[in-house]
Amino acid sequence: MSSWQDRVNKTIKLKSPSGVVVDALWKGNKRIKDKKLGLFSYPKARGTLAQDLDVEGDKYPLTIYFEGPNHDIDAQRFWNACNERGTWKVEHPTRGILTLQLVTVTEDIQPVTNGNITEMDSEWIEVGIDNPAASVAQAAEDVLTQLDDTQAAAADQFVEKVKVDKPSLLARLRASLSKASDAIASAQSGDAITRQRDLTEISDTAMGITSLVGMIQDAVATPALNMRDAATRYQYFEKIISGAVGLTPKTATAGGVNSMAVQELVVTACICGMAQATVDAEFATREEALGCLERIQQAFLTVTANLDAAQTIYADSPIDRQYFSQSGSFNDLAELLRMTRALLLRRSFDLAAAKRITLRRDRAPIEIAITEGVDFDTFIASNALKGDEILLLPTGREVVIYL
Repeated sequence: MSSWQDRVNKTIKLKSPSGVVVDALWKGNKRIKDKKLGLFSYPKARGTLAQDLDVEGDKYPLTIYFEGPNHDIDAQRFWNACNERGTWKVEHPTRGILTLQLVTVTEDIQPVTNGNITEMDSEWIEVGIDNPAASVAQAAEDVLTQLDDTQAAAADQFVEKVKVDKPSLLARLRASLSKASDAIASAQSGDAITRQRDLTEISDTAMGITSLVGMIQDAVATPALNMRDAATRYQYFEKIISGAVGLTPKTATAGGVNSMAVQELVVTACICGMAQATVDAEFATREEALGCLERIQQAFLTVTANLDAAQTIYADSPIDRQYFSQSGSFNDLAELLRMTRALLLRRSFDLAAAKRITLRRDRAPIEIAITEGVDFDTFIASNALKGDEILLLPTGREVVIYL
């Protein structure tokens, strides 16, 4: 089980309304909650009458720091972004993803005593989601945008974790890539697997690691593009996730971190693939859409539980040799899941609900259609009735009615 240390991020990430992303250091601030009160003072009446009107948004005073050779430039980017109108997405080190409205910001300029660092004091207030009426098309576009952000975060995480400065580490990486290729291949049918050989063609340079990221993500996602329906694509990604679990090491070694980095990149690509399948899908019934919602949520829980379990293997290792699961991609992946679930729920409202009936006596389709209040031709087509079935259906036959 993870502890509070595992849930604290090293930095705070702020994303402006226009998409400017700023990474800064943060060491701690207070969080404030104010009640919304109506206060009434009446003549000749002692005391004040208070009406409790619920609570205001949580207030977050944030003191952030920029350091390094270009800290002044980074700080100026943030300062300029504060001119934008709208809410910010903030990945708080302890509170996760927040939607905050900037209230005020102050730069502490101390070039003589603190020339190597820039300090910013800011005040923020948490606001609710202000876009409940977004169209299905916009919700789908938001999923695709978040999908790209998640893939990018997973790529950065992979490059940061993988080490190939020793022959043994490079060998472990190659072995893990081979197992990943097997998992991808086993999830496909026929001769669909041709590109997996490339996964082990890697040099020991940083550029080789960076190039490998796209190859892995592409190897996972490309075969699914030829699959027609969302259910088939979901099944394909679920099989890969199941196979990738075999990459989890038994003991805490440096090579095992490489194996887990490959696993994380593969399973994250699978969740992203499921989100892409959701956007592309043409669901016939509400049942199908809600079924996919349950499956992508279960896939996310399976992935996270497995990676967290792997993290415990390294719990007793020195801090610089430990493995931290989803250290750079969890927030992005969780946000992608939230957006995909919202899209599925929005789309399900416009779909027909399937009602299944098992006939307790012989019944004519025309009588069923009239009784259930559905179109007769639609009933015939949706149940693929033909010949004598159009006239009479036997006892025990199951039929579906789309409401």
